[in-house]
Amino acid sequence: FITPEDARKVPGPVISEYYHNLFLSQRPVNYILGSWAVLTDQLRDKIDDSGRWEISLKEAVDSIRQENGQYILQTKNRELAFDKVIFAMPVQQVAKLLKSTPWGEHLAPFESNTSTEVMVYDVGLRRIVNRPFSYVSDMNNKLFISDVSATDHTLVPEGGQLLQGIAYLNDESYANEEERKRYLDERTKLMESLFDRHYPGWRDEVEVKRVSKKAMVQSVKNIIGNRHLPTRLEGVPFYFCGDGCTGKGELAERAFSSARDVAKMVLAEMSEPALA
Repeated sequence: FITPEDARKVPGPVISEYYHNLFLSQRPVNYILGSWAVLTDQLRDKIDDSGRWEISLKEAVDSIRQENGQYILQTKNRELAFDKVIFAMPVQQVAKLLKSTPWGEHLAPFESNTSTEVMVYDVGLRRIVNRPFSYVSDMNNKLFISDVSATDHTLVPEGGQLLQGIAYLNDESYANEEERKRYLDERTKLMESLFDRHYPGWRDEVEVKRVSKKAMVQSVKNIIGNRHLPTRLEGVPFYFCGDGCTGKGELAERAFSSARDVAKMVLAEMSEPALA
């Protein structure tokens, strides 16, 4: 889902590996009960049930420093000390967090990476206005609508409908904020027109609406000029994983493979005998 101009910048080996993996697959990627939230909730429950870990939700790390051989993470409310730190977040955010630290200069080459961003247009409807299909695509305008409730009925009250619209955004720079606002307004109108075409009457049935005009779906667009972050970086004591790191495949597959590589590294280091 990139523009023809960007497609010309995708290296040949990337395309080759993508189709190689695609043809080797025995089944398509699919959701369990139709929602990513189900997957992440199951993972969280499994971690909680182990009794060995603590998960901190919606607690942003403001800074990181090194003290006495440990790494101190500072949040708004507390400080925590760790022996090892793994960053599983967009490369640009890692560079921003580490910018004022001794390791910031090593992340500088990755600051200019461009990402793939979308506008997300979610609408919760009081009733099912139309359900001839669960997925709509307008490839010319890079617009897509998923009837999320068609595959996971637990997400809505009985008889309701949850539709999610996705509009891919270009990564052009704008002369000013007003110009960017006009562009986003145009994308919004196109999205609403697509809803009108396939879900007539939806406007009268809206119970909840949530619009995010800038959501990242790929932290590093896989084109020439962008650089994927290695899972280990010389001069930096941390580990890195995610779709913007070096790994196998694209998007979720790259995130998974880089995370698995990092996990192997950490386990190998923990099993090494202590030096006398």
